[in-house]
Amino acid sequence: MTDLLELHGITKTLKGQQAPRTILDGVDLTVDSGESVAILGRSGSGKSTLLSLIGLFDRPDTGRYLLGGRDISRVAERRAAALRSAEFGFVFQRFFLLKHLTAAQNVAMALVNGQGWLPRRKRRARTMAALDQVGIAHLAKHRPARLSGGEQQRVAVARALVREPRLLLADEPTGALDTETGNLVIEVMRAATDRGCGLILVTHDWDHANKMQRVLQLTDGTLNPAIDTRGTTPTPAVASPPEPAAAASASATVPGRTGQDDAGLDGMFR
Repeated sequence: MTDLLELHGITKTLKGQQAPRTILDGVDLTVDSGESVAILGRSGSGKSTLLSLIGLFDRPDTGRYLLGGRDISRVAERRAAALRSAEFGFVFQRFFLLKHLTAAQNVAMALVNGQGWLPRRKRRARTMAALDQVGIAHLAKHRPARLSGGEQQRVAVARALVREPRLLLADEPTGALDTETGNLVIEVMRAATDRGCGLILVTHDWDHANKMQRVLQLTDGTLNPAIDTRGTTPTPAVASPPEPAAAASASATVPGRTGQDDAGLDGMFR
């Protein structure tokens, strides 16, 4: 395996109406191609902020961020958007599916938006393969209103995987799912590492974390190897509004509905 991602001395201070609060204080992290890493931490510890920095929705105050050996710590927004489209796949607790599109069309939007122009046949083949990976190819023509929460999340995972990203970032992807479906989603994402994709999973679930190759804990702004607390009841995730990065991800991965979008999607999968 080769170094895919390197963070060196990353810091981030949140500044608002109250006193500034340092949420990341010298974070170091290396993720290899094909490696899976889980990040645990209490609510408010900065896990989602760290994932936002890695996904280029935000920038660190200080420190270096290398992707594939290139320093992208201060990359311009246009370049950041291109990297998000080409290099990353995103899965969040909320699904960010477009309600007027079928499952297949929601997945295909990632190809339309991020892969340039692909012939319709190739687009369909990759879309159906991604849906098959997560076990819902038979629901390709269903719109979100006809899908359960677990099925909608699997559509979101398929959308993240269809572009064959180098790095998959998952922020509490099983928080709204039942145990069986959550386990399936984790296994699908973990299987992507067999094809060389790196995976960073933010979770409160020790069982899911321990399926990753490494488990880290974010405490007091730094990352350290986590102490396995199995046998005790983990603190359940508390639902909270998505961070700005999550909202931005929807537009980065799934463009909003426009007449042009609808025209391009009409009849895509009938």
